[in-house]
Amino acid sequence: MRKFPTAVFPPALSSAPVLLAPMFLSLVTPFLSLLSFFLLLVSPALADNAPSKESWIGQMVVVLPGVVCAEGQYFRKCFNLDRVGCNSEAEGAVKACAAKYAPEMPTALSPKDGQQWGSKISECAYDVFELSLQKAGKRIDSDDCKDPAKWQ
Repeated sequence: MRKFPTAVFPPALSSAPVLLAPMFLSLVTPFLSLLSFFLLLVSPALADNAPSKESWIGQMVVVLPGVVCAEGQYFRKCFNLDRVGCNSEAEGAVKACAAKYAPEMPTALSPKDGQQWGSKISECAYDVFELSLQKAGKRIDSDDCKDPAKWQ
């Protein structure tokens, strides 16, 4: 069984054979770009007043599902989910990953901290979300969903 670097997959998922590193990276890159863009937008406003860990996690729980569950995005195109179901399941994944990393996070997050922890939590949530949908048999078997070049 091929093992992927833990920098790409969280330790709990590092041996998951269903995920392929190149597909994962091409899938996650646009998502992380959107997330980084969001974090950069709010960073100047937060520079003098770093949000608490709890506040920051609360924002992630709201923002991340909205990004990954937008119409035309990978999870909406390649899994049998409506927007409400997608948001609900994605929120659960974000909460689980935030709980996993919360003990390691600082009590207040600077913009740099926000980018670091945002990347970790979003990668984890993306993996958890995708695995749960695959296990539930919600994956759509189409040519578009097999081709990472066609994912947004």
